[in-house]
Amino acid sequence: MKKNLNRTLSILLIVLFIIGIFFLIYYIFFSLPAELKNSLGIRNAIEAEKITTTTIKLLWWVCLELAIGLFIFILLSSPHKDTKDNIVYIEKFVQKQEKNTDIAINEEDNYKQKANVLRQHISQLNRPMKEKMKVLLDGLCKELEASVGAAFMTVKIGEQRYIEFITGYAYHLPDSQMLRYEFGEGLAGQVAKSGKAISISEVPKDYITVVSGLGKATPKYMMILPIISNDNLLGVIEIASFKPLGEIEMNFATLVANAVA
Repeated sequence: MKKNLNRTLSILLIVLFIIGIFFLIYYIFFSLPAELKNSLGIRNAIEAEKITTTTIKLLWWVCLELAIGLFIFILLSSPHKDTKDNIVYIEKFVQKQEKNTDIAINEEDNYKQKANVLRQHISQLNRPMKEKMKVLLDGLCKELEASVGAAFMTVKIGEQRYIEFITGYAYHLPDSQMLRYEFGEGLAGQVAKSGKAISISEVPKDYITVVSGLGKATPKYMMILPIISNDNLLGVIEIASFKPLGEIEMNFATLVANAVA
């Protein structure tokens, strides 16, 4: 409301200034010369012309001073308004950043609590590695709200090492089929070879597909992480989601995966 009042007042002052200029022009050109002639008793045309010239000069000087005054007024008013608006904008931006930071901290703390619970559960399982990997994959996909996941275990055939599909989340491989990658083959094979987790924000088309009653779709986000124990690769976990999988989610998955190793 104060902003609208200031704007209305500024418009009113400008209108009054323009009206005042017109009255000033009328007075200097018509009323003032006549008053000077009558008061000074001038009847000579040459003297009357000198008076008119003087009044014109006076008009120019008055208009110039008024124009400078108006320019200074506008110059001093506008920056103050802009500065005030900028301060409000910066305050709102800072408040938003602080709010986002608080949300991120709370989300990270929440994931840490979930990770501790899931780690404890997996570490207490007295079962073969294959079953532990299934519990790990199911737990990660549920907590991350992932759409599909796959777990691979390392196998060695002769001198060649592979990772072989052992279980999936919302992903089924018929018993008659086998999914196996050499170290360095495909995304999962690259993670197996390097031993470093990767996060992908644009999953290659048809790399992995989610099938439902509504049709087929490719998740946009994916994380692939190795499971390593004493410098030996035990397996690889793939998780794909339609929701972003950022640094917080990656840290959570890595923390839980270490429980299997």
